[in-house]
Amino acid sequence: MVVTNTFYLTAESYRQWLEANPTAVSVDANNVQKSPLVIRSWSGEGSDKTAYPVYLTLQVESVAGTSVEVLYTYKSTSKVSEYTYTLTSDKYATANRITVSAYDDAARTKAVGSVQLNILADNPVPYPRSEEWSTSLTYKNGEYLKQGDVLYMWTSRVPGNTTTDPKTWIQNNPTSKLWSVYPYNTLLAGQILLFEFALLGKAVFKDEYMMSQYGRDANWNQASDYRQFGTDAFTPNILFNFLTGAGHLAAGNIYWDEMGEMYRRTMGRFIWRDIHAEGIDAGLIDGDDYNIDLKRGTFLDISSGLGEVFYVVLPSASAYPGITISFRWALLTRSGATHPIKCADGIWALNKDSQEYALSTTIDAEGKSGNATIQSMEKNGGYEWVADRDFSPE
Repeated sequence: MVVTNTFYLTAESYRQWLEANPTAVSVDANNVQKSPLVIRSWSGEGSDKTAYPVYLTLQVESVAGTSVEVLYTYKSTSKVSEYTYTLTSDKYATANRITVSAYDDAARTKAVGSVQLNILADNPVPYPRSEEWSTSLTYKNGEYLKQGDVLYMWTSRVPGNTTTDPKTWIQNNPTSKLWSVYPYNTLLAGQILLFEFALLGKAVFKDEYMMSQYGRDANWNQASDYRQFGTDAFTPNILFNFLTGAGHLAAGNIYWDEMGEMYRRTMGRFIWRDIHAEGIDAGLIDGDDYNIDLKRGTFLDISSGLGEVFYVVLPSASAYPGITISFRWALLTRSGATHPIKCADGIWALNKDSQEYALSTTIDAEGKSGNATIQSMEKNGGYEWVADRDFSPE
């Protein structure tokens, strides 16, 4: 028996073509192209290809329905197999397509191939401009201002301005599309509901971040263009990351990580409360009680000098579990005094000689300058005030 096989060969025809990379041109909201457009001309068959020099024609176009407006045309003066093009950012605000054609002859009668690419522009971020409109100002795409009860937004990808105010310009140039009336409800949806640099008062929301509208630039100058967030051009004064829990204050001088580890670039300063001045302002005299509100601060200066001496009355320790109160006093003269400290629940004071705690209702500072702390600690099944030293009990 003779076995025969039949083989069929399929041949791919020789061809010429254009290759574009990327396959669409992307620009940001201010018409800056994100990556150059590279056009290459090839010839070959099957998987084999070689560079094929051609005469190139590139057109930047504005297309609306069946209407095509050519904004810019480039024609190579000689044959090329590769060409790189980048849009001019300060021109062609309405461009939305690029058409590239290849020819074998300089007269461009023998077409080799063509390719069309869409121009894709990022949506602008609505951004308020606080200044009154002026011809001296330059506006970027998405920036808006208020005239009367109307919002006007600059809607051109190319930054600029007009020779008249937005209202007048729109009346006289209704098809220019440079200024647009921007409805309040659209602004609300774009800024609050979509959470893309959303504004709520002076707070800004972006993805998982909430930040202040104001901050610092790389040179520590005041900055307010929060659209630059993520670069050294804008560091917000306050930042919270709702995804990780990290954040910062004071433009990053105080910050913490997702574990709660705190970092700071400056030394801290304690704000001491002048208890004597507080008591005098409250009209206290010798022997009166001054009930301390710890929510106003826990750094207490109990010096009294030669003035009235009243009692510093602490709240119940159980109301502030674990809190520490710091005291300081300075006796400027031998006859100076301090304000005694007392609590209805009593205060456990550590005796410096016996190193044992003794419960006293009232304690007084020693006859010299000094400092001490009293802490709300678990004791006897609850919380009680415990002093770190003997204040010389009365």
